[in-house]
Amino acid sequence: MKNSSCPSVSVLIPLFRVEPYVARCLRSVLLQEYANINIVIIDDASPDNSASIAKLILETENIHGFGWNLIKHEVNKGIGATRCELLAHATGDYVLFIDSDDYWSDSYVVSNWVTLAERGKYDVVIANYRFIYEASTKEVSLTPNPTSKGVAYEMLKGSVDAFFHNKLFSRNVYTYIMPLLAEGRNLWEDITALVPLFYYKVSRVGYLHQVVYNYVQYNGSAITKQRNTKYISSTVELIHFWEQCFRESLQTDSQLANALWIASMRFKERLFRAMPLKYYSLIRSIPTIGEQSLQCMPWGVVRKLLFRISLCRYTAFLSHTYYILSARFHRFFGI
Repeated sequence: MKNSSCPSVSVLIPLFRVEPYVARCLRSVLLQEYANINIVIIDDASPDNSASIAKLILETENIHGFGWNLIKHEVNKGIGATRCELLAHATGDYVLFIDSDDYWSDSYVVSNWVTLAERGKYDVVIANYRFIYEASTKEVSLTPNPTSKGVAYEMLKGSVDAFFHNKLFSRNVYTYIMPLLAEGRNLWEDITALVPLFYYKVSRVGYLHQVVYNYVQYNGSAITKQRNTKYISSTVELIHFWEQCFRESLQTDSQLANALWIASMRFKERLFRAMPLKYYSLIRSIPTIGEQSLQCMPWGVVRKLLFRISLCRYTAFLSHTYYILSARFHRFFGI
């Protein structure tokens, strides 16, 4: 089913080790009550049956006759290169990203997103979403920010999650994402691209006050669940990228400077939470963008105390133990 009178939407789906989840994802896309959708999937050399399942679902359950293209990598290139290639194949007036272990909430997600974007002539429309844990769910409702730079500051500070998948991008801006993605950039590829995109390129931002996206947190093979030295090196690369990208703006924008310092501290803390104790000395050596007192961080007393404990080689085992126990509760209950 295709209706040239309504704006076209390219739905971009990376595929890797999602055999238990991909059918649910694709069904949520194929059930959309919207007349002009094209689906682009890239199988990033997945070692399981994800691609075979995806092909079967597309061939047998495509009730609306959406156009689709399933591309296969002969070797694994990683999520950064895959997202970049997905964008290169996008032909729509708008693009939506959906990861193949996640799924949309109902059959009118695309229609509601595009209707709002067209009405407000927005470059990007940001929607609410839901975390799916093993034993609970958690909905995230966003408070609108009046400026695109304000959104960039919030992403850096962590008050707004920097995800591709809860945003509808117009062609006016989505072509600028590709140069910000690269092969080998497989962690933080979303915030790497989105912060400069909102800071420099986005003019009008709209908000869809509807939970549209279900973000699954229990897929153990997801790249964000893997913890090794690449996790540290990717964080260092991200901080260096921000320093280069915002070098001139840092001289004149004090809000940006403060947000970047908070971001670099936030990512150090994330490493302390995620990595084994043996890597703590390496994490301590990661530079921050600018220097301020820890008291300036928008954290509570306990969080600041745990960070201070992590910075000391003699007490770090205490914070590490706390982080391990906290992560187990979070995985199951989202708390």
